[in-house]
Amino acid sequence: LAALSHLYLLTGKDVYRERAMALTASFSGAAERLALAAPSFVAATRIMETTVQIVIVGMGVDADALRQAALDLPVPDLLLLSVPDPSVLPAGHPAAGKKLVEGTAAAYVCRGLVCEAPETDPDRLRRLLSGVMPPKGTPASK
Repeated sequence: LAALSHLYLLTGKDVYRERAMALTASFSGAAERLALAAPSFVAATRIMETTVQIVIVGMGVDADALRQAALDLPVPDLLLLSVPDPSVLPAGHPAAGKKLVEGTAAAYVCRGLVCEAPETDPDRLRRLLSGVMPPKGTPASK
């Protein structure tokens, strides 16, 4: 289920979302029989809703700085994708058609099928991502 959800997020292909939904439906009501696996299954059902996908478009020092900024904070459910050429993204991907900004690398922060405006400054990207971090004191923030 987690693999199908991640494939959907990475490719934007509905076939993966549909397969994930069908798999979820096929196991509904099975929590009692599969008690040990149930927590992992429930967590996997939330991947499409909670994953923060950061797409770095471009190459070089600017792209490296944005990538490092994205990794500096403990963002839960982070999916980081770096593409030198945005044309490689499939048509259904939320960052499809996104471009460099004035010739420089850009980061697109996407949730579900919606991306924020492009960010080219690593410090501003960190500030943007600090809004999706878990509250201090939770296991993911340590």
